[in-house]
Amino acid sequence: MLSGNQTLQVSHQSKILKNQKLSSGNDKLSSGKQAVRIERESYSKEYQKTKEAYQKLNPALRQHTSDELNSKVSTLSPVVRAKLKKNNIAPAEYVNFLLSREKIR
Repeated sequence: MLSGNQTLQVSHQSKILKNQKLSSGNDKLSSGKQAVRIERESYSKEYQKTKEAYQKLNPALRQHTSDELNSKVSTLSPVVRAKLKKNNIAPAEYVNFLLSREKIR
């Protein structure tokens, strides 16, 4: 049988272990959030580079009819639409990129 002092030590040790487990769980969560933040920053930089390159294109490659735009926007999948919304990109802007890319090819 444990004495009162030993019981307190065991109780204290179990609390320390529990806190360590919680702390490591928070570290994992924090590092996950940091990874998402870094990924978004990287994506944002890449997106800005793409927009700059798009602006430098020949105007003939950037001009599209409204029928072309509407047709292409209507063919976007729900998954693509969700990703665009998540990244604050207008579907019409994305479709402009796609149509320009198709003209280049």
